[in-house]
Amino acid sequence: MDAVRVALLREVLAGTEWPRAARRFAGALRSSVVPHRGGLLLVGTEEYEPWHLAAHLVDESAWSGIPELAPTLVRHRVRPGDPAHLAVGWGW
Repeated sequence: MDAVRVALLREVLAGTEWPRAARRFAGALRSSVVPHRGGLLLVGTEEYEPWHLAAHLVDESAWSGIPELAPTLVRHRVRPGDPAHLAVGWGW
């Protein structure tokens, strides 16, 4: 997101619970992250795998220089050729 979109999003969300909830979630993530890349496991349900959240965490990890934020997505259905951090199934 560019700065203009971030400012617009902040304006739209002002006065809602979202900014405070996001800060709490980010604080919880930072306090529970393990000390190596891929140590954060992100698990969804069979109906919904949190790809979008995984992508945001990978981006934030790169932008902030905190490799520990890059998650491993544990999936119900792994496809051949998926990247390693997206190819972890329940049978690990």
